Amino acid sequence: MDVLRMDRETGKPFVKYVRDCQSCFLCELNCPSEAIYVTPFWEKREPLPF
Repeated sequence: MDVLRMDRETGKPFVKYVRDCQSCFLCELNCPSEAIYVTPFWEKREPLPF
């Protein structure tokens, strides 16, 4: 499922369709810079402790 989109102003990707994300982790696995972290607790929308 393609839930990511590019922000035209910043040039950075963001999750456009949060409710459509199935937490399949494919975007996390395929991110070459390991900048994506998929959490099963996405509905809380809390910052992660990184």
